[in-house]
This record gives sequence, C-alpha cells and structure tokens, in this order.
Amino acid sequence: MSSAASALTLPSAAMAQPTPQVEQAEIGSQATAADIIVTASRAAPHGADAPTPTAVIGSDAIDNRQVTNVAQLLNEQPVFRATTSPSANAIRTQTPGASTADLRGLGAARTLVLVNGARVPPLAPASNGTGTTPSAPDLNTIPTLMVERVEVVTGGASAQWGSDAVAGVVNIILKNRFTGLELRAQAGVSKYGDAGNYRLAALGGAAFGEGGHIVAGIDYVKNDEVGDIYTRPWGANEYGRVANPAFATNGQPANIIATNVHAGSSLGGLITGPATFSLRNYEFTSATTVAPFDGGGIRNASLQIGGQGQSLARGVSLAPGIERFNPYLHAEYEFSDALTLKAEASYSETRAQMTALPPRDAAVTILASNPYIPAVVRSAMGALPSFTISRLDYDIGLFKVHVTNRTPRLMAGASGKIGGGWSWDAHVTWAENDYRQTVPNNRNLTKFRFATDAVQSGNDIVCRATLPGPSFNANAAGCVPINLFGNGTPSAAAIDYILDRSVATAKYDQVTAAANLRGTPFSTWAGPVSVALGAEYRREKEVVGADAVAAAGLYETSNAAPYSGRFNVKEGYVEAIVPLARDLPGLRSLDLNGALRVADYSTAGTQTTWKGGAVWEPFDGLRFRATRSRDIRAPAIFELFSAGAVTNLSATVNGVTAALIPQNATIGNAALRPEKADTLTIGAVINPSFAPRFTLSVDYYNIDLKDAVTTVSGTVAGNLCSAGQTYFCSLFTFAGTTPTAYNARYLNAASLRTNGLDIAGSYRLPLSDIRDGWNGSLTLSFSGTYVFHYYSNLGNGSATIDYVKDNSPAGLPRFRSNTSLTYQSGGFSLTGQVTTISAGNIDNTANLNAATSINNNHVPAYQYLNLQASQEVGERFRLFAGVNNLFNTAPPALPSTTVFTLTNGIYYDTIGRTFTVGVNVRF
Repeated sequence: MSSAASALTLPSAAMAQPTPQVEQAEIGSQATAADIIVTASRAAPHGADAPTPTAVIGSDAIDNRQVTNVAQLLNEQPVFRATTSPSANAIRTQTPGASTADLRGLGAARTLVLVNGARVPPLAPASNGTGTTPSAPDLNTIPTLMVERVEVVTGGASAQWGSDAVAGVVNIILKNRFTGLELRAQAGVSKYGDAGNYRLAALGGAAFGEGGHIVAGIDYVKNDEVGDIYTRPWGANEYGRVANPAFATNGQPANIIATNVHAGSSLGGLITGPATFSLRNYEFTSATTVAPFDGGGIRNASLQIGGQGQSLARGVSLAPGIERFNPYLHAEYEFSDALTLKAEASYSETRAQMTALPPRDAAVTILASNPYIPAVVRSAMGALPSFTISRLDYDIGLFKVHVTNRTPRLMAGASGKIGGGWSWDAHVTWAENDYRQTVPNNRNLTKFRFATDAVQSGNDIVCRATLPGPSFNANAAGCVPINLFGNGTPSAAAIDYILDRSVATAKYDQVTAAANLRGTPFSTWAGPVSVALGAEYRREKEVVGADAVAAAGLYETSNAAPYSGRFNVKEGYVEAIVPLARDLPGLRSLDLNGALRVADYSTAGTQTTWKGGAVWEPFDGLRFRATRSRDIRAPAIFELFSAGAVTNLSATVNGVTAALIPQNATIGNAALRPEKADTLTIGAVINPSFAPRFTLSVDYYNIDLKDAVTTVSGTVAGNLCSAGQTYFCSLFTFAGTTPTAYNARYLNAASLRTNGLDIAGSYRLPLSDIRDGWNGSLTLSFSGTYVFHYYSNLGNGSATIDYVKDNSPAGLPRFRSNTSLTYQSGGFSLTGQVTTISAGNIDNTANLNAATSINNNHVPAYQYLNLQASQEVGERFRLFAGVNNLFNTAPPALPSTTVFTLTNGIYYDTIGRTFTVGVNVRF
C-alpha cells in the first residue's frame, strides 16, 4: 500500500475498488508525477507527510456509484451536508438544481472548491435571499466523466490555499492525460414512473508530436422535474407545523406538528373581517354564492389543522428539472523537463426549472363600491364600508421559475523543473458566471392592487385608478379589473394584466494568476526539508440587474435589486515540512509542518493566516497527526454591496402571525470584516504491516468561527423575539402587535463552534484467504461523523444554541455514517451501501418557554439501502445497474416553518426508490 494511505479519512469512497483508493489516486494509469496535486500540503511530494486529514475519491468510485454529479457522491459522506442540492432546494427559487459542497455544515461559502488546484467562479444568484448559498461554486459545472479524483481536506487550509477554506478544501482533479476514447450512457426512473434522468458523455484523448497531449470531453445530463407531495404516499399525510396563536389560553403548545395541515384560506376567497361581519369565515363558492368555511381545529393567519383545503405544498415541485451541458478541452506540450505549456477551455450551461407556490393573499380589502360583490354579501354588509378576504390564487397560476447559468472558463499555464529538485508552475485563468432567472408569470403587486379596486363607470366595470379624480394614477393605464369571488372567476384578461415576466440577471467575473515554486533547499539530520512558496492575484466583480418593480419588492416572488461591487487581493504564502527524526526507537518518523499566508484585500485590508502541524509515526503501522490553524473567509461581494432582496413571507412574533409581510434580510454592509476561525485536529491512523489490507483512522476536530457574517430571516427573528431576545423585535415594524415588515443587514455578529469525531475504516479480504479456489474479494468500508456540539449564536445579544441533534436544515444530526460492502470477482462487482442518520429533534429551539413549546420534537433514526452492480462484457463494454432507497423508505415528518415543506431534503430522500441502468464503452 502507498504510504499516502495514512491520509485517508473517507475510505468508503473506495467502496468498489479491489485495491486501496489512494493508490489509484496517486499512481493511476493516466497520471504522471507532474500531474500530482496533493491538496493537504503544497510542499509535500506525497500526502503522507501532511498532518491534515485528507480523503481521496477516485473516478472508479464515481462510476461505480453511478452518479451524474460529484456532489451526489460527496453528500453521501458524513462530513458533508447537502445544504444546496436539488433534493434540498424545495421552493428556493434562486438556486433550483444547484449543488454545492458544504463541509461540516458550516455553509458552502466556507468550503473552498478548486479544479486542478485553481479557483473557479461561484454561483451568483441575482437575489441573495434567505435559503440561497451564493459565492460557492455549483458542482454542476464540472464534467463528471472528466474527473480523475476528488481530494477532500477536512481541516482549515487558508494558509495553503487562501480565503474560504475554513471548513476545508475540495480539489477536483481532471483527467488531463487520458488516452483513448470512453463513452457512457445511462438512464433512470423512480418507482412512481417519474424523476427520469438521462446522461450521455464522451471522453477522448491522444498524444501528438513528440511531447503533446490533448483531451476533450463532453457531459450531458437531464433530470425531469418531479411533481408535488401528492405524487408520493407520504405526502397524503399533509404534515405541517402550525403556530398556535391561542397557546396561552387553549392549553395547547405554541407550535403543533400534525397531519392534515392545510392552508387557512380558500381557493375562491375567504371573508376574514371585520370581526362584526355576519359572513366572517364564509367562503365564496362561486361568483354569486357563499358558504361557511370549515376552519378545522387550531388555526392561524396562514395554516390550519384539518378542515377544508390542502397543503400549501400542493403543486410545488419535489425536485426541480435540470438540464446541463459541459464540454471541456485541455491541451499541453512538453518542450523539455524545464518547460511544459498548458491551456484549457471549459463551458458549462445549466438550465433548471421548477414550480413554486401560487400567489397568496392574506388580507385583500374589498370596498363596498366593488360591483363584483355578490348580492348575498352586499345585503349582509349593510353599512359596512369594506371587508377583507384571504385567497389562494391557484386559478391565477403557480409560479414557474426558470434559471440559466452559463460558466465559460479559460486557463493558460506552464510548469517545469529547474534542477536541484526544484519545480515550478504558473497559470492565469479567466472565468465568468452568467446567471439569469425568469419568472414568466410573476404577479405584480401594484397592478394587483389597482385591479382589485374595481368600480362601476357607466355600463362598464373599471379600475378606480384609471378614472379622473383623486384616485387617478397614470401607472394604472391598461388596468383590467379582477373579480376575486369564486374559484376560476378571474378573467383571462385580468390575469394577463396582473402577471408580468420578471427577469433578474447577475454576471460574476473572476481573474486569477498564480506562480508556485517547490523544492528541497537543504536537509536536516532526518532528511530533506521540503518548501513551497508562491504568489497569487485575484480580481472578482459582480453586476446584478433587475427592474424597478423587483427593486421595490413589488413582485410576488424573486425580487432582486441592482447593484455592483468588486474586490481584488494580492497574496503570498510559504509552507515548509521539516523532518526531525527517522528510524529511531519510538520515532520511525517525526515531521513538523507549517504554513503562512499574507493577503492584501482591497475591501478588507491585510490579513494573515497560518497553520502548524506534526506527524509522528512511533512505529510502522501507527501514525499520529495534529494541526492548529487560523483561517479566514473574506466577505463576499453580495455581503458587502447587495441592495438586498424583498421576499414576502410569514412571521410569528409573540404568538401573532402575519402572512406574507415584506422581508429584506440581505442588505449589504461595506464595513464587514473577514470571518476568522481557529481549527484544531488531532488524529491517528492504523495500517499495520501484519494486516496491510486494513486501515482505520480516527480524527477529532474543533472549529471555532468568530465574526461570522450573518443575517437572520424574519421567521427566525420572530422566534427569537418570542423567546425574549428584544434586539430581534427591533427589526420588525408593527401595527399594534401585528408585524408588518422586517429589515436587517449583514453583520459580523454571529459565531459558530463545532467539534466531533471522524471515524473511517476499510478492509479488503481476498476470498482465497478463506478457502483455496474461491475467487474474488470482499471490501468493507465505513465512514462516520459523530458531532459533540454545533453551537450557533446569531449575535446582538442572542442566546447560544447547540444545534446538534437538530435534524432540521438549521442543525446537524448527532451521527451520520456510510457503510458499504463490495463483492468483486473478475469483471463482476456488487455493492450494498447503507447510509444512517441518527435520531434527533425537529427543533432545538423548541420548549425553551411557553412561546416556543411544541407537541412533538422527535425524529427517529433512519437508514437507506442502495445497491449497485456492474459486469464487464469483453474488453470494451461494462454494463451497470443500481437501485437507490431499495425499501422505498418514506421521509420523516419534519416540516419547515418557512417554506411549507413536509420534511428535510438535506438528509432524507423525498423521491423514493429509483432505478438506474447504463453502459460504458472504452476504446
């Protein structure tokens, strides 16, 4: 086994490999010494000398797991959280279909993603609203068939690689020396006949001249949009979380998890006031009739338990539709050992679409002058000047969201050797993320207000604002009055008037340049000292475009505001590995490792990061390692300069719920400072010589992040205000006790602190060891993460809350694991994989006091079983098939308080059993 195996912490990635995955990653048939990038250390010629826990996931593991995106494989590893992924996006209209890497659950922006050791541009949605993860690369831009391996460093690495490496680094190494031709086709479908997915990919490479090599690849993937919760048996339960406004008097908790949770409104319109109106709580069953509305049991301004209606998740996509296209070209020419020139060009285009919620009205005022009022209602009004209605506008149409991301990237580089064991490399890259979001049927709230204020003018019904007089408004030109009484009553002309096509754009440009030098300037008594040093320059800018309606927050959804910003940074680093002992009693080896980086930001000034570590091998087969580091994340452009984005969400403050109030929680702050993190890792690796096929690693980590950039959603702020934290109450505007608006900006106010254990092991058993004549082998792999604490403090006087065992999107399960057993014989392979999520809570902030009490706060433990099989047919063909979620395990009831989802797609499967079949062809 390669000595680099001591760096392995996620051996489950090698689940179908007959030999240890790290060997393949370091000496794979397409790699040469010049290709090796050891992410854990720039100074080390091999990963064995690096004290930082490192995992290597090879291309065979990606192929055998039959994934179409490296993010799918990463998110199965317990150290990652699928914070932004198709299954977790729910109704996040800014980033449907996106997949980012989020180590430790610290946020994707705190995990640095590299391709061949160089930065790539982040996904830059126009509206950085609550629930999006901007300034983190979308792994959809990586052509999966091109991936040689993925190196994952699970510890702070800012001193080696720069800002954003707070939680670690994901370095994706591509097959730049591939020779031959490989073709791949696969397709899949769910048990329910939906969730279709299709993939076609090709990769070719050839040598030319005396030192040239060219590689070209293309990857095309299409995933069908999946329908709403009612396409799944578990969706019929209509789980929800309902705030109980009368908790102080009705003897029930303030929050109730229940089945049959419905929207507390009517498709045809529900009369909600005034309180003295005799027809209050009647619904319009047609344009001319009303009937009592069954409000069920517990009820607030937006939800109710039982009664009429359906879940607000009706019609909303379980998973978005995604289509992506990734061509890639790499060429290089080695003129001599001293000089190799390289160039590469890549392009990614991802298109995603989803169906989101319909327009929803909490309190539309209907004046007595409205001629559409049915006679039965007008008669009951008497002298009332007006009444209010709530309405679910399914007859106006659910929102259709379309997002396109285009990411071109160019690189030019050179490398070589200069004698004496020294080597160098340099590169320049340009890349751009071009983001465009379109909502073709976005309701214009201003037009809607004009249209609902209908009056009689002669023989016609018109909009009041179009008539001469004190109510005239020139902006109402072309207004078509709308009749909201009864489902299906609004005319096509009125619907066409109030719906606009909203478009928001963002263009993110990134230019990088770097030069590195590595060598061994001298030796100690224990061996050569390895040194790496280098300089880097990076310039990034972003321009966001949106119209005036969006900037004012007057679309129903997906509001964005124009802004622009930029920064540049000049950096220099040095890293050294110093051997202190070799081949002594109790000191088979002892190495010290240190790195220092100084960066000058145009926005954040001079910042210094550092790292120190040691690797001690007392005897063959046992290795101890430890690191201590100071890491940073400089504020992203949107955090500094964003005008914010207005969303219309509900919030509950002190038991009073307001539906669809305007909220802007993402206003930029140019005075932000970089986040700073102190990271400690201590671990051991066992790889005894008497059992060379066995590897076990245990690593303790402790990450303390201070000055974290944060913004708080209105929903969370409402809960904190209800819990007595008065600062968050000050962010609301109230009418009496009812919240009417919420505004907050980014601040260096938060902190995060987490610690835990990563445990990983693998063992390969040739069956001939059991009995002569038996063929094949068994490989058992395991990786697990046990989290002791996940403390979060939102700052400004808020309480510190431990979110471990909180299995909602806000927290981390106590324990997650990934276990696989592979049988391999000749060209046949069969793998069974079990992923586990430990039991936990629905909400760790529940039951702190009466205002946060909840009736059910438990999520049971979950396991999923996946199967994959493949068979070589001749020398060129490989057939493969797989089943995910073999037992069709339904997700637990874990309803969101903000987006009307019934469960947490970050950890739990919402699609159900799925099947995949495909073929690989090699020439």
